Amino acid sequence: MYRKFVSALVAVALVLTAMIPAGNTFAAATTKTATPETYVAKVGTDNISKEDYNIFLKDAISMIQSYFNSYNVDWNANINNMKASDYAKKLALDNVVDFKIQLSKAKAAKTALTKKETDDFNTNMNSYLNSLAATTAEQEKIIKNETGFTLSQFKSFYNNVSIVRKFSSQTQSSYKTTDTELKKFYDSNKDKFYKVIVGHILFLSNDENNQSTPQKDAEAKKKAEDTLKKVNEPNCDFAALVKELSEDPGSVEKGGKYTVMKNHQYVPEFENWAVDSSRKVGDTGIVKTSYGYHVMKLMKVYSFTQLKDDIKSGYISKRYDDDLNAWRKDKKYKLVKNESVFNAIKVP
Repeated sequence: MYRKFVSALVAVALVLTAMIPAGNTFAAATTKTATPETYVAKVGTDNISKEDYNIFLKDAISMIQSYFNSYNVDWNANINNMKASDYAKKLALDNVVDFKIQLSKAKAAKTALTKKETDDFNTNMNSYLNSLAATTAEQEKIIKNETGFTLSQFKSFYNNVSIVRKFSSQTQSSYKTTDTELKKFYDSNKDKFYKVIVGHILFLSNDENNQSTPQKDAEAKKKAEDTLKKVNEPNCDFAALVKELSEDPGSVEKGGKYTVMKNHQYVPEFENWAVDSSRKVGDTGIVKTSYGYHVMKLMKVYSFTQLKDDIKSGYISKRYDDDLNAWRKDKKYKLVKNESVFNAIKVP
C-alpha cells in the first residue's frame, strides 16, 4: 500500500476544517525562528519546529490508536518491524516533511485562497475559537496549551494547511486520464476495487446474554440449512425470506443486502465469502461467524465500468503520490534531523 501524505493531511484537516484562518496569501512562518534547541529537523533550508511536528505526531498517535482500536496502545508493540512509538515518530516526520514540500510547491505555483474561501474560513475559524472561549486572551491560552502555538501561529499553520489542500486538489484536477490507463491500473489493483453486493439471512447462535450454547448453536445451524434449501429453490423471493426470518435488524429493510469490499469492515468469515472472486452471481452458501449462521447469496459483482469513478480517483491519487515521491528525492528538500531534539521526543 503506497504511503500518501494526502491521507494524513486530510485526516488532520477534516478534524480541523473549521479552524482554517484568514488570509489568502502565505503566512511568513508558523512559529518563531527555530533555534537548535527547538527545531526537530530541516527540509532543505526550512526548519520543522517542535510545534509543527507535534501537530503531525498527535495525528500519527491517533492513527495508531485506531489501528489497534484502543486508546491504551502498547507502544512497545511491533508495527512494520518497528516499535509502535518509533513508528509514530517516523510517520509524523514523514508527513510533516511532505507537508513542507507541498507548501513549497504551492508557494512556487502561487496557490492562494479566493475571497470566498477566505471569508468562509474566517467564519469557521472565529466560530471554532469562540467555541473554545469568549475572549481572545482565553483562546490564546488554550491554543498555547494544546499546541504550543500562539494564536497567530495557530491561524498561520492552518492557513498553510488550507493552501496545501488546495494545491493538492488543483494539481490532481490537472491530470488527464485515458480508459487504457485506468483499465491497466484496475487490472493491477483489483483487490483494492473489487466490490460486490451480498444478501444474507442471519440466525443468531447466541442467547439473550450473548452467550453461545450448544443447543442455541445447533438450532441456528439447522435453521440456516433449512433456509438455504429455500433460497436455492427456483424463483425464490430472497427479500421476502429476509423479512420473514432474518435476525439481523440492520439489513431487513434492505432485503438483507450489504455492499462489501476487501476493507476489513465486516467480520472476516463474512467478508472472505463475499469477496471471493471465484464466486459467480447467484452463488449461495452458509457462513459461520461470531454472530451466528449467515445464509449468503451473491447478488452483484461490480464491473470496471461501474467502478470507473472510484478507479479514476485512485489512479489520480497514485499519480499525485508518484509526483510527491519524485519531489522527495529533490536535493533541495533533503531531510536533516536534529537528532538530539528528535530522539528526546517521547510517545505518547
